[in-house]
Amino acid sequence: MVRNRGLAGGALVAIMLVISIVAAACGGTASQPAGSPAASGDGAAAPGASGQDYRSIVAQRTKTLAQSNEQLSVLLLSPQFRDPDWKAQVDTELGKWSNASAEAQQLTPPDAYRGFHEKYLAGLSDFERAANNLNRAILNQNVSAVADARGQMMMAAKGINDAASSLPKK
Repeated sequence: MVRNRGLAGGALVAIMLVISIVAAACGGTASQPAGSPAASGDGAAAPGASGQDYRSIVAQRTKTLAQSNEQLSVLLLSPQFRDPDWKAQVDTELGKWSNASAEAQQLTPPDAYRGFHEKYLAGLSDFERAANNLNRAILNQNVSAVADARGQMMMAAKGINDAASSLPKK
């Protein structure tokens, strides 16, 4: 079925743009090395950590998520329900989102960032629910449900983008 392919692709592009906006708002740069503390799994900021430390961690994670969405965009344009390699690739990308959510829950933001952090967590939680719906859609080989899950992912990304508006300036 070719239905909504353009719309679905556009939705995922929109998700990538939203996450890129969050990364830019956090002060992220493409030149931050992948092995930096922000990219490691132990990104917990100490209660007294600076806003810049927190922003670096969130910026690196949102950069990773933007790249993941780019990969998901390609994968979900043409679902290959019976291809185990395709399923493994989708699982890998969705795992990045799950890891981001777990990492965000472990972060202790500085007081000035708490409002942003709560909204960021909510957006990640919404994305995880959408990812669960996507996994069910794939299991049931339901193209329409895949499209619905992609729409939910777009709404979750919008929530993360809305959170960026509450991110304190440097």
